[in-house]
Amino acid sequence: MRQDLGPVLPPWNGSTLVRNTLYCNGNAITQQLVVLSIYVVVGAAPVTLSTYGRLLWWRSTKRRPPISAEEEGGMAAVPPA
Repeated sequence: MRQDLGPVLPPWNGSTLVRNTLYCNGNAITQQLVVLSIYVVVGAAPVTLSTYGRLLWWRSTKRRPPISAEEEGGMAAVPPA
């Protein structure tokens, strides 16, 4: 059972990827790249989903008020006296 679990864990795949890249000229690295890519996607999905909701909340409450007629005419650019 433990022998079957090792090839799907990131440390085993990371070390095998480095070993095959250095000593075997990059041969037989497809499985390692696929497994590590799956871990990246699965790990990034909850972070992205949780952040997306916060960004929408922040964007909706921090809206700038509409531009007034004085601002459109350039009056806001004149420094106060």
